[in-house]
Amino acid sequence: MKTKIRIGIVILSIIGFGLFSWLTSDWREPFCLTNTKFEKNLWNSDLNSRFCMINDIIESKILINKSKAELFELIGQPFIKGEYFGEEAFQFKTGVKHGPYLHWYLYVSLKNGKVNYVQKSLD
Repeated sequence: MKTKIRIGIVILSIIGFGLFSWLTSDWREPFCLTNTKFEKNLWNSDLNSRFCMINDIIESKILINKSKAELFELIGQPFIKGEYFGEEAFQFKTGVKHGPYLHWYLYVSLKNGKVNYVQKSLD
């Protein structure tokens, strides 16, 4: 009887650990094996693909030194507009969530009317 209980505890522990690992891992990575380069038309038409393009946008620095008009022309209107630390800032939403509640965003800030900082962020 004690052996069956121990085996049950071990099996439940393995299942629980596996479920926890799956839920907390970045399981979206295989989703991004394609569509990782920024494409304006795809960015503007597919929220899920945006997540995969964020790293390319950041690494290629294609937004740096763009004006607000150029920024909006290239990647559309932001989901959130605001001011952070005295700089104008925008968040562009993706369709991909991190966990059950938080969405991934492209965060862009402007200084003196030009894009000076771009990063991936969560809401």
